[in-house]
Amino acid sequence: MPPIRIGIIQVLSGPQAGVMKPSIAAPIAYQKLHGDTIGGRKIEIIVRDEGGPNPEVAKRLAQELIVADHVDFIVGPVNSANAAAIGPLSAEAKVPMILINSPSGDLLDKTPFAVRLSYTDAQTVVPLATWALRNGIKRAYALFLDYGPGIDGGTAFEKAFTAGGGTIVGEGRVPLSNIDYSAYVQRVKDAKPQAILAIVSAGGGGRAFLKAFNDAGLDKAGVKVLASSGLTIENQLPALGDLALGVYATTDYALQRDSAENREAIAAIEAIAGEPPDFGAIAYFDAMHAIYGAIAAQHASLDPERSFELLRHTKFASPRGPIAIDPATRDIVQNIYIVHTERKGDRLINVLTATYPAVKP
Repeated sequence: MPPIRIGIIQVLSGPQAGVMKPSIAAPIAYQKLHGDTIGGRKIEIIVRDEGGPNPEVAKRLAQELIVADHVDFIVGPVNSANAAAIGPLSAEAKVPMILINSPSGDLLDKTPFAVRLSYTDAQTVVPLATWALRNGIKRAYALFLDYGPGIDGGTAFEKAFTAGGGTIVGEGRVPLSNIDYSAYVQRVKDAKPQAILAIVSAGGGGRAFLKAFNDAGLDKAGVKVLASSGLTIENQLPALGDLALGVYATTDYALQRDSAENREAIAAIEAIAGEPPDFGAIAYFDAMHAIYGAIAAQHASLDPERSFELLRHTKFASPRGPIAIDPATRDIVQNIYIVHTERKGDRLINVLTATYPAVKP
């Protein structure tokens, strides 16, 4: 019988590639744990490089996977604009997609034959706003990247924070190409908040932001950094060094969460990548779990519509905690965690501080 093929679109080159090693390793790690055969059929993984935000390249890659490689599933891509470009091709060819990263809130409207197994920025930052209010923070400044997911997250935080009685004392929208945060941080300092929401990434301007924040003395003034998960992902903490100390971040995956599923995934991914998994790697790991379940439920005799229905009803114990796809929205329901970056001995770790269960996007 022909193999079952999974097409994975990831970032293998370009500025984002430096944080992708665990994500690249995760599907391979899952297959090493669970085998490469179901019902007598081989499971093949075909990987393509999206490189970064480039919808035309993403469309070409998806077309090749669908027409030339005859894939049965597409996993990815990382970028929301790329995913939106692929969505119509997936739907027309009846090839189910599992969205990874791609956190824009409206993305599933553009990808009708897809489910999301990652997160949305709004899903992660609303619990962060709740946590901030419960911990006495009443004045916050919102600083976020000026593109779809950053705007989604920033505006969702502002709405939740003000609804709970907090005050947003200022807002800064940062171009994706920005490398100097000193002017933005000066405006934060002038606004005198108790905390700053920072939706910036470690692989992009995260270090520059934290350096500007510390150079301005805001850390010593007691201003807390409330960050999205991309700022303090584990494999970037050594590069950030002490600049990351004290940051509170919101995430759908906590490395320090103690469970059998998490311990197994960490060991398997780290053995290949040489680094611990982050939220992106676990999403790829979970995507493989969902696909393997859909294949097994059909005894390896696949019907695309049936595969999609099975993915829409996905529910299992993930390394990140219990997860489920809401079949009505095709989006993920999951725990959201607040973690705090601390030094333990000679290394930095993200200590699990709070858990918000079964959060919807």
